[in-house]
Amino acid sequence: MPYNFLDNVDLVKNQMLNMVLQNLASDPGSPVEGLIYFDTANHVTKVYGHSSWLTLGVVGTDIPLATITEQGDILYGSGAGAVAALAHGSAGQYLKSGGHGANPSWDTLPTMYTHPTTNGYIHIPADGASAQLLQYSSAGTAKWITISGDITIADAGALTIGNAKVTYAKIQNVSATDKILGRVTAGAGSIEEISCTAAGRALLDDASAADQLTTLGAAAASHNHDTAYIAKAVGTAHGDLLYFSASATPAVLAHGTDAQVLTAHTDGSLTWESPSAGHTQNTDTGTTQTTFVLDSGGTPVKIKSAAGAFSLRNGADNANADLTVKNLTCDVLTVNTTVTIEAETVTLHDNIILLDENAATAGASAGIQVERGSTGADASLIWVEAEAAFKYGLAASEIKIARVVTADVGDNTNTTIDVVHNLNTRDVTVALVQKATPYDAVMTSWAAKDANTVTFTFAVTPTSAQYRAVITG
Repeated sequence: MPYNFLDNVDLVKNQMLNMVLQNLASDPGSPVEGLIYFDTANHVTKVYGHSSWLTLGVVGTDIPLATITEQGDILYGSGAGAVAALAHGSAGQYLKSGGHGANPSWDTLPTMYTHPTTNGYIHIPADGASAQLLQYSSAGTAKWITISGDITIADAGALTIGNAKVTYAKIQNVSATDKILGRVTAGAGSIEEISCTAAGRALLDDASAADQLTTLGAAAASHNHDTAYIAKAVGTAHGDLLYFSASATPAVLAHGTDAQVLTAHTDGSLTWESPSAGHTQNTDTGTTQTTFVLDSGGTPVKIKSAAGAFSLRNGADNANADLTVKNLTCDVLTVNTTVTIEAETVTLHDNIILLDENAATAGASAGIQVERGSTGADASLIWVEAEAAFKYGLAASEIKIARVVTADVGDNTNTTIDVVHNLNTRDVTVALVQKATPYDAVMTSWAAKDANTVTFTFAVTPTSAQYRAVITG
């Protein structure tokens, strides 16, 4: 039984090896344009075209040829399927097309373009050397010159480069000590030096009193350097703190008493305060507080009571805290009781997840359902007991997951071979490959004999286990 192709076969420019045309003793009936076969009665190949069977000829027999006699002659189609020869042309000629329906011919090239030599068209001289410049010589003529001495560019403000070099420039070093560079003096185009010891320009207070804090005072009006006098605050006792007050001037906070803590306020001020005492822990009846903090001096965790629900929170009380246990048993056997896990990732060490363990009756359908929100219907992966198969897809519209069965094909005796797959369906797809090197895919006729069997048909008897069948359904 031949293998039937119900669509075009595209070999994607690959070769068809060891192909034999269909052998027939006479023309087949109901031909279509392009149908080809080998005529065994006349030993010729025929193709159907122009509403008749045509015999394929041999080049040099059915196609008229023209003869060329000398090197350079050209063959071309002269019309009506004839071939003509064009004798070679003369030296320097080119082949000129005659256009649609006309013969080609040889023609002489037109006069080539000659570059003018008048003023303005003369080429740049070709005898220049490295580092030379092109200079005006006369109307339409230039010459190469060698760079020597200074170069002056007059058009841009008489810029002169001496000795054909440009040297690096740097800001002059300030040699005097205790000086810095100030802002540019208005209109002078230079940078002014500012002495650190000049009156009214001190940058740091150099007084010797201990425990000082210095800052800028009012700007001096006698100069234009935007420096200022230095103000200071002085501590008087061990433990005093120096800080900037709300007016951005130095201030002193006297030391506090034992066990006091430094407290910062929203206005920037600092005060010493005694910490408030914690609540009294009732070891017999528990605490009346709704929050209990563990490890308050390290990484705290809060135990909270929220409307009768136990809550484990982090120290900032802005997120849930981690909980590590060995065995965790949830009493959720009551009908409609729900366990909600809001974690992004759930890691399980068990290699098998058991579903429906407490089913009242054996053989119930079970699976996994994915909530898709406003996107549409939920998705599910479910075992459907009535169909004895897993199904997946949108809830209530799931499709079966394909099952795959493999089997050896070939017994060295039969050309028609049954393969039992037991998939309980005729909706199967079949692939056949060689079982030994090079493991190529092969094609032959097959039929879904029944819901559990596929029948293969071969033109040549396969050897024992020559092929491997892959049946999916």
